[in-house]
Amino acid sequence: MTLKDELAKTLREVFAGVEELPLQFNPVAAENPYEKQVDSLQGLSESMRFCKDCSAHLGREKLVFGIGHAKPKVLFLGDIPSRKDDEAGKPFSDEAGELLTKMIAAMGLRLEEVYLTNLLKCKPPTGQIAREEEALICLKYLEKQIELLQPKLIVAFGELPARTLARADIGLEKLRLQDHSFKGRKLFLTHHPRELLQAPDKKREAWNDLQKVMSHLK
Repeated sequence: MTLKDELAKTLREVFAGVEELPLQFNPVAAENPYEKQVDSLQGLSESMRFCKDCSAHLGREKLVFGIGHAKPKVLFLGDIPSRKDDEAGKPFSDEAGELLTKMIAAMGLRLEEVYLTNLLKCKPPTGQIAREEEALICLKYLEKQIELLQPKLIVAFGELPARTLARADIGLEKLRLQDHSFKGRKLFLTHHPRELLQAPDKKREAWNDLQKVMSHLK
């Protein structure tokens, strides 16, 4: 018997009767966490923890979901997490956050009664800027976050959140002077605290914008 014949015989012995076995195949659909019906902030955060809907996740160390009051007076919204935000897993953990804390105090508010988050919950890879297509992808999660938080007012910082929430193609300088709403709530647009650190001359404009917010809190 040749080596080929011996191999064929061995295979027949090993797999003998296999063709007589009933074929059983009960596929179980893979669970998609993004299709879950979430009814809490924690549930939404859990559903986003391993999100790979856009390329921003490639730079993520930690999901930067948001912090603050569960039913805030004001939702403060930035654009993207900074490197320090990514390390801490909390928004506005850097120098811009220190300035924002002072701005909130100047408005007569406490951090405990507001909510801080970003449009994008992941820090983009180093050297990559946040793009509008990524913002639109993450917008659906922000909309759910707002639905759960039910903030009285929304303040968006920076060009990308302004254009995305206002659904406009013009720049922040013009948008901040107009009236806006988002999901049935008054929306205010102004400069990002990070921008104010780089261009202190814009602090007066930002303060004027925040005074409008204050007038709607009375």
